[in-house]
Amino acid sequence: MREGKTGARADIEGTASCKSAWACPVCAPRLADARAKALYPQVVQAMEAGFSAFLLTFTCRHKRKMPLSGLMTRLKAAWRALMQSGDYRDWSARFVDKPKWSRGWDMTHGQHGWHPHLHMMLLLPVGAVDADAADLLGFWLKQARLAGLSVTRGAQDVRRLDNPEAVARYAVSPAAVYEALALAKKQGNGGGLTPFQILEMAISDQKSGVSGSKWVALWREYVRTTKGSRLVGTSRNLTLKPDADLALVDEVTPVDRSIAFDRVAVRALDRANLMPKLLSVAENEDCPWSRRAACLSFLKAHRISGRFWSLPVVEPYDQQRGGPT
Repeated sequence: MREGKTGARADIEGTASCKSAWACPVCAPRLADARAKALYPQVVQAMEAGFSAFLLTFTCRHKRKMPLSGLMTRLKAAWRALMQSGDYRDWSARFVDKPKWSRGWDMTHGQHGWHPHLHMMLLLPVGAVDADAADLLGFWLKQARLAGLSVTRGAQDVRRLDNPEAVARYAVSPAAVYEALALAKKQGNGGGLTPFQILEMAISDQKSGVSGSKWVALWREYVRTTKGSRLVGTSRNLTLKPDADLALVDEVTPVDRSIAFDRVAVRALDRANLMPKLLSVAENEDCPWSRRAACLSFLKAHRISGRFWSLPVVEPYDQQRGGPT
């Protein structure tokens, strides 16, 4: 149990994580949060030095039968060409201090098929105006068309933002991740579904024995296409570790480690899909002693195999919450 700014939250420690930023509904939101936390102090420092923050969206037209792999290949080619173009070099040379940026992928699937697009968090130095950020979209349109994409200026977006926390999360925390984390049932922008919403329906179809499920096919296409791709990139003057090196444990204190499990017990809880319910039981108890008792009762009631045992209450819980009388 962790005590954070938003209250107590139950979590699991000591388990292996795949750290898949694209296809894991458990690791993806944690990685997104870790990336944002790593960028936040750098964004604050830049904005305090007079940099202005802009949020840009790069997108293209798409049709229902267009494969995701083809769209992403062309989008990647257009992005590389943009970063290597003379237009970009000349634009960057306008400023005394070099611009800073982070770039991330996002995508949905709707009635018109796959809709992959790029988000860019852009920090421009003192003296920059909105037109400077908008010029970058013009250079993008040129390279996107050369890459064989159909693009219009009206479909791109640029806006200024003064909230450093929101700026840090843009591009490194795709909407798909946070909608999945919140178990959102609403559709994405433009009536599209996020990848993890597609996964949810694919699992439902498989459990129901649906043959030829379009959701299973879409999820497999998404995984094949994104495997090995880098979700987030940054300019050289911003520091962001690779996803595999990011710490996924939230930096919140204090921590109350209530119950320990062996591998057999963890596997049994996972196979029975009882881990979320156990975490809910833990979060419903304010007292560390009653929390342990409730968790042990839950485990015994469900006849969980393997070994599990209560851990002693340590500071600051025994002082802040008070021990049993």
